[in-house]
Amino acid sequence: MTLSGCDDDEGGYKINRLVPVIVSNTEEIDFGNVIVLYDDSEEMTITNAGRADLRLDDVTISTNPDGVFSVVPDPDFQNEEGKLVIPQNKSMDLGFIFTPETYIIYEGELVIQSNDEETPEIRIP
Repeated sequence: MTLSGCDDDEGGYKINRLVPVIVSNTEEIDFGNVIVLYDDSEEMTITNAGRADLRLDDVTISTNPDGVFSVVPDPDFQNEEGKLVIPQNKSMDLGFIFTPETYIIYEGELVIQSNDEETPEIRIP
């Protein structure tokens, strides 16, 4: 965390915290109809609109029956520990693959946990 400050008109200091801000370009991921044993892919973009690095601590798909959904992170944004880190004012594409095993309706929910203090978790159906 970085702090910066400046003298205000009243002789005091204002401290501005530099924090990450997560922004998603979608509210839903829909694969539509996919033929069994074939796959389809979708993509979304996550932007760091903040002033500090955005760390994605966990990117999972909850209620993932039979493991039919996969998350494909961009390796260019992985740090030494394997965590995804998006620098300030940068965007990262996050890919998803759906490979159905039978003709039923599959539903899952993407869960992204990050170090954004105001929105530490986003959920996308």
